[in-house]
Amino acid sequence: KEAAKAFILSREEKDMVSLSVFSDSASTVQDISTVNIIKPKIDGILEKIKAAGATNIGAGMEQGLIQLSNTDDAYNKMALLLSDGENNSGEWQTKAAKFMQKGWPVCTVGFGTEADETTLRAIAKNTGCIYEFSDISNIVNSFQSINAYASGDSTILLANDALPPQGRLSYPFYVTALAQMLKIYTSWQGSTLNTVLTAPDGRKIDKQSIVQG
Repeated sequence: KEAAKAFILSREEKDMVSLSVFSDSASTVQDISTVNIIKPKIDGILEKIKAAGATNIGAGMEQGLIQLSNTDDAYNKMALLLSDGENNSGEWQTKAAKFMQKGWPVCTVGFGTEADETTLRAIAKNTGCIYEFSDISNIVNSFQSINAYASGDSTILLANDALPPQGRLSYPFYVTALAQMLKIYTSWQGSTLNTVLTAPDGRKIDKQSIVQG
């Protein structure tokens, strides 16, 4: 839930998102809508998600097809599929074929050691997307890797570290000379993030040196 929340909140306000769940059947807990509408009620939406039943990946994909079909074709469309078990109810092949026909990628995440990696890899490969394996320690990173992929961005740093109370973490990374935008996603609650850019000549650029306007 925290990974899904971080994913949704880091999208642009005008982007559209829906959220569906599946077990032996599937349903949609949030119909496709703009991020700015979903943000204020995100916690209530996530509270509707409960673990139960079998694993019908195809049913989940069908919900994704329905939701994506309810948006304007001017949008670039994709689905993110998370599963923690072997597909043991229904079939997913015809749904994957529909995504392929429409040109909508399905990025997949296998959560935990019981995930059906063979199926999830096949879905991602056949629809033109990526597969990520994750557990509880790095699921936010997995979702944000797909977030960057969906935006056409390049991931230059992924880190997964515990931040103790009153603690501090520092991550050095390199930004190319032609880069125009840097996006940073975090899942730390109640923490402050400071970004400092250091030029090759040693000159530092931070929030104190940036002139607004």
